[in-house]
Parts: sequence; C-alpha cells; structure tokens
Amino acid sequence: MKQLTTNNYFETIEIGNKIGSLLKSGDVLLLSGDLGAGKTTLIKKLINECFKNGLLFINKYINI
Repeated sequence: MKQLTTNNYFETIEIGNKIGSLLKSGDVLLLSGDLGAGKTTLIKKLINECFKNGLLFINKYINI
C-alpha cells in the first residue's frame, strides 16, 4: 500500500491528474482520510483524467 501526502489544493489536483493518467482497467483504489483531507478534490481530478482514457467507475459500499 502506498501513502501520499499533499500540502495544498494544487498539489492534490496534480496528484489526482497523475494517478488518473496511470490507472488501467481492473485497478482498485481505497481512499481514507479525515474530513477535509482532500479526498473529494483528489477523486474529482482522478475521475476526470480517467474518463479521458475511457475507464468506468463503480462505487461499492459495504456496511459493517
């Protein structure tokens, strides 16, 4: 498992775009973090980049 830390909004956007450009079909990501950590910002940019590559996303939620 790899952990990434960003220091501001613009770094988060850059990381999201970079990860999105590297993903391929079958890849799985798990995002975890405190409220306000930047998960939504990251995933918005990541998904935007992936749609350019024709990838589809499915959300699966498990209640524990």
